Amino acid sequence: MKTCRCDKCKTIIPINIQEAVIDPNEEDNVIEQFFVCHKCGARYTICIYDNFMRKKIAIREKLSKSKYDWKRSEKLQNEMRKHLEELKVKYNR
Repeated sequence: MKTCRCDKCKTIIPINIQEAVIDPNEEDNVIEQFFVCHKCGARYTICIYDNFMRKKIAIREKLSKSKYDWKRSEKLQNEMRKHLEELKVKYNR
């Protein structure tokens, strides 16, 4: 199992990925993937999946199975990163 150091309490913690629905009112559930420090309770968001993110992930998966287009992949990654930051603000994560 992979580990990391908690930014808050500096304890080495296992990365035990969990999922939770954080907005069931959307068209499809908005799901957060995260892990928590077992010592201090600090929560680390890995990703938040909404329809936009699911569509972009599907496009990247198709792209990886065809002739790889680095520019398009980088553009998708940047869009996803920006959207994730917006979701973190929206859901206070």
